[in-house]
Amino acid sequence: MTDVGIGKLIPRYDDANYLTQADTAYWEALYTDGTVVRETDGTRYGQIDRARLHSFRIVHHGEIMLEAFPPEGATGHNLVYRRRTQLGMMGTGRQVWFIVGYAPMGPYHALSLDAMRMFTTDALTVGGIFDAPQPMDGEPRDMLGLG
Repeated sequence: MTDVGIGKLIPRYDDANYLTQADTAYWEALYTDGTVVRETDGTRYGQIDRARLHSFRIVHHGEIMLEAFPPEGATGHNLVYRRRTQLGMMGTGRQVWFIVGYAPMGPYHALSLDAMRMFTTDALTVGGIFDAPQPMDGEPRDMLGLG
């Protein structure tokens, strides 16, 4: 594993309180032939070859913090990934959640490296960090019932 490109991903905030552990984490996509593509290599999320996706990972300092495999009946085309940021009150910093799952069937995982907490749910919910997002490039249109 390499995070040589992580410096390109770390935000440049005037206030160091806004930097979090998530700022030194990145995603990796592992393909069925063993090839790995990484966010730190400049690969964009929309460039993932979903037809060859074996698993999707969140990596922090070379350690796999979360690895999600397509559940039965799903493929890489069902992959959903988001970073959700919550800002604290009156400059108390921010917290970042990684949301990884497979739409529309789930499961969905929410990981916070700052709080060292992870939640899992079977479906996208309304209200909170699991809010159903709009589909991005390569994601299933039916994740929101858009068909």
